[in-house]
Amino acid sequence: ACIQNLAAYAKAHHTTGVTWNPNGADAVAPPPAAAPAPAAAAPAAAAASGDSDSKAPDTDAIFAGIRSIDQSSGRTAGLRQVSKEEQTWRSEYKGGAPAPAPAARPRPTPRQAEVPTGTPKCELARNKWSIEHQGEGVTTVDDCNIRQQVYIFKCIGATIIINGKAKSIVLDSCKRVQLLFDNVLTACEVVNCQRVQVQCRGDTCPSIAIDKTDGCTLYLTRSVAPVVQMVTSKISECNVNVPLGEDDAELTEMPLVEQFVNTLNANGGIDVRPSDLYSH
Repeated sequence: ACIQNLAAYAKAHHTTGVTWNPNGADAVAPPPAAAPAPAAAAPAAAAASGDSDSKAPDTDAIFAGIRSIDQSSGRTAGLRQVSKEEQTWRSEYKGGAPAPAPAARPRPTPRQAEVPTGTPKCELARNKWSIEHQGEGVTTVDDCNIRQQVYIFKCIGATIIINGKAKSIVLDSCKRVQLLFDNVLTACEVVNCQRVQVQCRGDTCPSIAIDKTDGCTLYLTRSVAPVVQMVTSKISECNVNVPLGEDDAELTEMPLVEQFVNTLNANGGIDVRPSDLYSH
């Protein structure tokens, strides 16, 4: 009923908006209550109440009702914002215990270097050198001759030096091995290896075969490079270094082809050429 009376009053007296009396009293403090009317005026007031619907209500009573909505009476004026550290309702403050320290992140476990699992072996038996399960360090075979074969098996991180001229050399299932030899009569084979290096320091090495190997780097001398045959199958990341300039110490690295293009020719055969990836 108060809101409806306020709307009727605004439509009747404030058609263009609410206007204020600059000489009026302070709106915060309500005006003093009017003295009660004499008893003789009661019949006139009762007669006027029959026409109350057509007259505007008392404005002081209306604003007094509006001011009564604020129930704080200024009690919330001194409040301040609560910081995060003071918000005790948070889960880390429940129970009266202090906030738990953040859990330390576990440090990654360093990867242990791979080592050979078998018993190291380096011996000559019936014209065959067996070099097996060698780890970090240098293993040297001296005075090797053309009747002796060298078989190197499952060595990891080793440096193997073959002095002399062997009949053949086989590097099988090795990782991170450096093989240095002077000369070989027939061939040097690299099988099932990973990240190995092979260097020929002499002038005799007719053939080098690389099979099922990921990562092999060859170093050839100036006299061996023009005559050696490099046979490859199922390889990746294999390169050969040869001295092409005047200085033998300045090597040029070239990739060994591992991708080929096969085409049918008019005679019913197959023509094979390296992929265009190796044309640059």
